[in-house]
Amino acid sequence: APPAGAAAAVARALAPPPLRSSPQLNADGTPKVVVKESQPEKLSLKQQARRAAEEKEARDRAEKKRQRLETLEKIKKDNHARKHDENWSTTEGVQKGGKDINTFRGKYGEDKGG
Repeated sequence: APPAGAAAAVARALAPPPLRSSPQLNADGTPKVVVKESQPEKLSLKQQARRAAEEKEARDRAEKKRQRLETLEKIKKDNHARKHDENWSTTEGVQKGGKDINTFRGKYGEDKGG
C-alpha cells in the first residue's frame, strides 16, 4: 500500500477546485454590469452614443430577465397554492389580461353576419 502522504497528494490532485463566490454578483444575486472605462475624450460622439446605447440595452436586458424570473416565481407559488389551498385565487401579477376576445360571431350574432 502506498504511504498516506502519497494517497493524500493524489486525492488533492484529483479533487475538484473549491467553489468561489463570484465577485461579479450584487448582494441580491443580480449580475454586476461591468463596463470597461476608456478615456472619453478620445471617443467620437458617435462612439459615445453607441456605447451609451449598448449600456442601456444591457441594463434593459438584465431588468427584463429579472422580471421574467419574478413572474416564474409567482407562477410557482400560485401552482403550489392552487394544489394545496381550497381558497386559492391568482396573484395580481400572473392573472390573464382583462381584455375580452370579441369575435365577429359574438359581436353580430349567428345570422346577422352576412
